[in-house]
Order: sequence, then C-alpha cells, then structure tokens
Amino acid sequence: MYCVHCGKEIDDNSVFCVYCGEKVSSNSNINNKQEDDAVLPPPETNNSDQEPSANKSHETQSAQQTRESSGNATAKDVMDSFKEVSQILFETPAKSRNDTVCPFCGSPGCQPMQKSTTEVKNKNYSWGNGCCGMIFLGPFGLLCGLCGTGSNIKTSSELWWTCLECGKQHIAIKDALKKWDNFISSLAISGIMMGIFFLIIGWLELGLFSILVQIFCFIAPAGGTVSIHQEISEELGVPLIDYMPPELRKKSLSMVCLATALVPIIGLFGVPILTYILGE
Repeated sequence: MYCVHCGKEIDDNSVFCVYCGEKVSSNSNINNKQEDDAVLPPPETNNSDQEPSANKSHETQSAQQTRESSGNATAKDVMDSFKEVSQILFETPAKSRNDTVCPFCGSPGCQPMQKSTTEVKNKNYSWGNGCCGMIFLGPFGLLCGLCGTGSNIKTSSELWWTCLECGKQHIAIKDALKKWDNFISSLAISGIMMGIFFLIIGWLELGLFSILVQIFCFIAPAGGTVSIHQEISEELGVPLIDYMPPELRKKSLSMVCLATALVPIIGLFGVPILTYILGE
C-alpha cells in the first residue's frame, strides 16, 4: 500500500510510515475495506419469489393452450365425422346394377318377367275419421267417416328377374327405387296422421299409456322408413341405399325429419286449441 501522508509505498501491515513516521493503520483499514468493497461482486437479486409466479404463469398458459388445442381437436373431429357421414349419404355415387346378374348366387342367367298386381279395397264407414270429425266439428263431424267409402281398385306392374340357376327372384332396380320414392313422398302424410293421434291421446290424459303411445307416434316415421327399406332390400337382394342416387338420399332424410317433427308440433300445439274448442 501507499502512505496517505507522503505517498510512498510501504508494507501492507505497517502501522507507521517508515519515511514520514505518520500513523497509517486506520487509513490502511479504510483503504483495504474500500478495496474489498471494490473486489466483491454486487449482491445477487433474489428471484426465488418471482420464479414460482413466473413458472405458475407459464404452466397456466401451457394448460390453457392444451385445453384450447384439445377443444379445437374435438371440434375438428366432430366436423370431420359429420363431413364423412355427409359424403357417405349425399356425395357417394350410386352403384351400377346389372339386373341380369342374380344377387343371391351371382349367376348371369336371369330372365325377366312382368308382375302385375291388382288390389281391390272395399272401404266402409271409417270410425277413425268419424271420431276425429266429431272432435273438431261436433256431432256433424261423424259424417267424415263416410269420406272415401266405396271400392278402390289399384293396379301396379313391376319388372322382376328370375335366376335360372337358383330359382330366386329379385325386383328390378328401377322399380325398387320407384317404390321407395312413392313411400318417401307419402311420409309427410303419415307424420300428420301420427301427429293427430298424438294429439288425441295427449288430450285424453290416460297417464302412462298416453306417454307410451306418444313415444310410439314420435318414432313411427323413422321406424316405418327402416322397415320399408329392409323390405325393398330383401326384394332387391342387396341394400337399396347402395344403389340410391344422392338426390333421393337427401329427399329421404329431409322427409323423415319433416315427418318426425310434425308429430310433436301437431301434438303439442294442438292440445290447447282442442281444449279451447271442446272446453275443459
């Protein structure tokens, strides 16, 4: 170190300066303290309190991003599934059908034959129409039971193919699609009839029986559609939907939805009207 009085270099442990004789011990301690302070690094800032909050914030952000990504993935999966179902129902082209090939044994030797069916229906007084007319029109409504009475003759002609190998018969694809289209076109009327029945049963308030009948009326359009599709598929020998064009598939789905929706609409909104007309 250096003497603060004369400025000459002396021993670090000296108490007095050997050149000027002045006391330098206290000053040396001060100098040493200043040197130590200069050498020591500045104290580090304690970030232990801030790190957990930063980590917590990072974890929260990561969890939020994970939830968002999971939600987006779930929504994407639902949309992809809906798109796939839509493509199967509406965009998949109908398969081509060669009616000369037997769908049961695969033999190509099928011969055509024409089937003509004649149905004669003698319709008498309809108590169902009469009761419905009485509910809405009073005693004069019983005359509604006479509507449509008499003989009704219906003739239909279909092309069928007979396999010379196994002897089984199958209907031509054109007539099968025609039968399906006729059924689908009349499905809305079935929904209206089921809705009226739903209304009458609900107005009578028969307890559990009314609930069971109303459930049956609600699922009747969809159940009838499945039953008719299965029946025509058995006549065709293969599932009918595979040979159904996309336009007919769209029409079928829309008509089933319409018929199913008509049942509760007529049944629920008709009860207050019926109660108002007939009174409590």
